[in-house]
Amino acid sequence: AINMVFGMFVYTNVPLVIGLSGTLRSRDPFLLRIQKLLFPASVRYEKIRMAKYINFLPTSYTFMNLMANKIKLTYNGTMYSQAAYEDSILKSKNRFLLKNFLKMIDTYFKEDFIDQKKDGERAAIYFARVDMCELVVAFLKNKYPTMDIRKYTGEDPFENAIESEVRVTTRGSCGTAIDIKKLVSLITFDNVDSDVGNLQLLGRLRENKETDTVPRFRQLYCSGIPKHVQYQKNRHEVVMDRVKNITYSRYTTPLDSDPDRRETLRD
Repeated sequence: AINMVFGMFVYTNVPLVIGLSGTLRSRDPFLLRIQKLLFPASVRYEKIRMAKYINFLPTSYTFMNLMANKIKLTYNGTMYSQAAYEDSILKSKNRFLLKNFLKMIDTYFKEDFIDQKKDGERAAIYFARVDMCELVVAFLKNKYPTMDIRKYTGEDPFENAIESEVRVTTRGSCGTAIDIKKLVSLITFDNVDSDVGNLQLLGRLRENKETDTVPRFRQLYCSGIPKHVQYQKNRHEVVMDRVKNITYSRYTTPLDSDPDRRETLRD
């Protein structure tokens, strides 16, 4: 964290500091000022060309009627909360919503990982809530009983993060500082508007020069939620110069619809 680095500069009087960061940026004016104070442009080396090896796959989905399904987007009435959003999906009384949600997760898990994986390759799926992670782990383990699928959140052993074939986790538990070998597929349902957070998550996927596998980063976002749309626009700007390709797509079944009936989308 930048406050720890600042404290080191203030209190230790180290004569020479070499700083390494792939996320020295911010849209917060105060943090940007601190970054420039600690690392002025005159002392930065910015000529390294970053390798572009990830396919970024932003994927939108929708609801027929958010309000009718009592989908909450906030706890306090002001700031968007991904945790509140996931909580309302978990507790929805719409008998199709949770089923369609799990089917969507499985669709892209199969497309991005199962249908393409080679020996030893791994996947990660991200949510904001621990109980959502628990639900998805139970669902996937039931459908793919031979796969090593584990939850990794605060109370789980570290081995769940680095040894499992598939880990279902959160940004707080597995968003940075954990190197997962041969991680080739990352799917995130979590939506945050943090340049650093999004770049750190993108950085979980490492280039594998031993195979021709192109790592895949799939971001799911709701086209009917303005915050999601804005976050995706910001995310696009942040990652566009760090990925190999960007391919947009849309999940066509509204999450609150009867899957056995033809519905009209309201994007």
